Amino acid sequence: MKFRKRDLYANLINIAFFFITWLFLNSRLLNNGKIHSVEDFFSFNLINSEMAYTNLTHVLGTAFTILFVLSSARVLDMKNPYELIKYNRDGFVKHKIKGIVTNALIFVFEYLIIHVLFCIIFCDFSVLLEVNFFPCLMLFYISLTEYFLIIGMSMLFLQYLFKFSNAYIALTAIVFCLLAIASNDLGIRISPVYFSDFIQDFAQSGAFNWFEYAVNLIETIIVFFILAISSRIIFLKRDIIINEKADS
Repeated sequence: MKFRKRDLYANLINIAFFFITWLFLNSRLLNNGKIHSVEDFFSFNLINSEMAYTNLTHVLGTAFTILFVLSSARVLDMKNPYELIKYNRDGFVKHKIKGIVTNALIFVFEYLIIHVLFCIIFCDFSVLLEVNFFPCLMLFYISLTEYFLIIGMSMLFLQYLFKFSNAYIALTAIVFCLLAIASNDLGIRISPVYFSDFIQDFAQSGAFNWFEYAVNLIETIIVFFILAISSRIIFLKRDIIINEKADS
C-alpha cells in the first residue's frame, strides 16, 4: 500500500507541474479568451514555437527531462531486496524494463492530456479539427514516448554499470539535458532524441515526412533493445547485489 501511495503522489506532482507549466507558457489566453479561428490558433503558438508547450528545448526540455529522470529513479529503486527472489535475476531485469515502459507511457500521457484539456477549453473544437490537432498529438505522443523510453533505458543500463550508485541519476539527467539544449542551439538531431518540428508543418499544411518519422521509430527500437540486452548481460554477469551490500 505504501508503494502505491508513493506512485500516486509522484503522478500528482507530475500533473501539477504540467498544469502550471501550461498556464505559464500560454498565459496570454487567460486575457484574450477563446480562440475561434485558425489564424488565432497559430498566432498563439499552441503547437510549436520557442514558447509552445510541445517544443521541448531549453528550460522546458531540461525541466521535463529532470522530472522524468526523478520519476524513473523511483521505478528503478530497489525498494525490496526480496524482489530479486520473487522474479529471479533474469526476471528482475525484465520487471524493471516493464516498469520503465509503463512509466514512460503514463508520464507522456499525463503531459499531453493537460495540453489537450486546455486546448479544448480555450479553442473551438472545429478549429482543432481543422489544424489536425489530434493526429498531431498522437504522433507527438509516440515520438515523445520514444525519447523518454531511451532516457529510462539509459538509466537502467547506467544503474547496473555503476552497481546501483546514485551517480547514474545525475549522469543521465546531465547528458539528456545537454542534448535538449544542443538540439536547438547547435542544430544537432541525434536520433532517438525527440523531434517536434514536424508538428507545425503537419498542422498548417498536412505535410508530413513519414519516412523520417519511421526511420526515427526504428532507430529508437534498435537502441531500446541494445540497452535492454546490455543491461541484462551486465546484471547477470556481475555480482551487483553482493557488492551493493558490502558497500553499505
